[in-house]
Amino acid sequence: SFYSIARISDNEFWAGGESGVLKRIDSLGNVSSIDYPNLGHDILKIRSHKNSIYIATSNATIYRYNKETSDFSVKYFPEFDGKCFYDLIILPEGNLAVCGGAMGIAKAEKRIPKGFVALVDAELDSIEVVWKSIRRFVWSVLDSNESGIMAVTFNGINTRLISTKDFKNWKNEARIKGLVHRVVKLEDNLWYSGTRNLRYKQKGIMGNQNAKFKSTINERGCLWSFCSVGESIAYTSY
Repeated sequence: SFYSIARISDNEFWAGGESGVLKRIDSLGNVSSIDYPNLGHDILKIRSHKNSIYIATSNATIYRYNKETSDFSVKYFPEFDGKCFYDLIILPEGNLAVCGGAMGIAKAEKRIPKGFVALVDAELDSIEVVWKSIRRFVWSVLDSNESGIMAVTFNGINTRLISTKDFKNWKNEARIKGLVHRVVKLEDNLWYSGTRNLRYKQKGIMGNQNAKFKSTINERGCLWSFCSVGESIAYTSY
């Protein structure tokens, strides 16, 4: 299984997933393996920023690839052992924001969520928790500019979108019945996708915050991710 793909350059993508599988795909569709210090953790998110590529994993570990030297570095955060870094974004100043919770949640296992949002410096030297909840898992983070950083939290029944501009004071933006897995800013609308409940194979949901639009797609399972294609939206589903 592949869980994340990222454009590295005009002619190159990286795709990563289960047990640390990491592949390079060029613009002609050629696929090759990437030699790196694989610890066997699932790769959950890949982000490329300037001269660095960051890879977030299922157990307290982040890889960093230096494009100039072609070297990998590995950072394990022992205080997060047993927790996954489910999403990762690059902040305007170059530091990182990561989110997640108990690693079993990413495998659809029943666990106490122990969700969090944390800040990590660009060199992966330090990490600081800026939001946490034992009852909520954090599926996604988003830099929404005017609202600051937004996070998607889920308690097993409903989702709350929360935001902060200073990483100290958090504001409830919206409450959505169901599990929101992904949020994306498309023009002036904050769009989300996910599933009606924990039965991932049934009833995907999609909507946007500004227009209060919400749709249940009964013939599809969870809508994991999506993007705009002209005036339409393309999505991946269970």
